[in-house]
Amino acid sequence: MINDVSNACLNVLLFVPFGFFLPVLWKEFRNAKKLFTAGFAMTSFIEIAQIFTGRATDIDDIITNITGTLIGYLIAYGFTGVFTGRIVKNSKKERLLYNMCICSTYYVLPSTIYFRKLQMQVGHLHGRN
Repeated sequence: MINDVSNACLNVLLFVPFGFFLPVLWKEFRNAKKLFTAGFAMTSFIEIAQIFTGRATDIDDIITNITGTLIGYLIAYGFTGVFTGRIVKNSKKERLLYNMCICSTYYVLPSTIYFRKLQMQVGHLHGRN
């Protein structure tokens, strides 16, 4: 199994796009409290779903996922210049944001599957099930 530090880093990286794109695409989430609430709700949903799939839940996952959400928010905050209303006014920026969303989706989903398979392989090498 992947060690705790690697698992924590992967959890943080998994939620950075969530924290980045939510405020960039929806004005309602440009408030840190609302974004925190959305990150908490999403990670809670994932942890509750893991109960039904036989996976263990852990408070560390909730903390690291929310940390990733907030890091994404800070990156978006700096990237967009304090969230001015000019973010997606011209078509080039709209296309750029759309392409970034698509690319991050194609990056996050396969990498999550890859790291899960890697986690299982490493666990089998060390005699863990």
